[in-house]
Amino acid sequence: MQSVRPVQTKSIKENKMTLTATAIFVDNIEVSKEFYVGALKQKIVMESEGAYVAFESGLAIWKTQMATETIFGAAQKFNGQSFEICFETETIEDDFKKLTEFGAGVISKIEPQPWGQMAFRVFDPDGHIIEVAEPLSHTVERLLDSGYDHEQVSQMTHIPLEMVKQFSADIN
Repeated sequence: MQSVRPVQTKSIKENKMTLTATAIFVDNIEVSKEFYVGALKQKIVMESEGAYVAFESGLAIWKTQMATETIFGAAQKFNGQSFEICFETETIEDDFKKLTEFGAGVISKIEPQPWGQMAFRVFDPDGHIIEVAEPLSHTVERLLDSGYDHEQVSQMTHIPLEMVKQFSADIN
């Protein structure tokens, strides 16, 4: 019988990374939205017309062309890589360094996304796409601090106005 050794932990402060979405890439957002809402009873919490839909469960659908252009800079087809796992973290710089030290294949360094959120992407050891981003609440706070009003932030980020106002209220 093999003995089990306890896992050694360092006494440094560990920062939490939170899974926020698993985004499936789809060819037709409207057909997929109808399927997930109608057949699987998913409730929409955020939608960017024709491009992206987030559901209450954490599942999201993202139009393949927009997803690949955002991730790789050009539209492309995948052989099995038709989804992205998304995490949010308050320590994005530290986490980028940590993931590269673990040998993750860098797709993109930390950079603003088309909706304003700071994020980077890497491949895991099996070639799956992992996104790590600042919390959306930080994006909203940064844009509000830059002088944009709630409506402008909602328009820029495609975050519903009610969510922008809630993030703003939570900040203050």
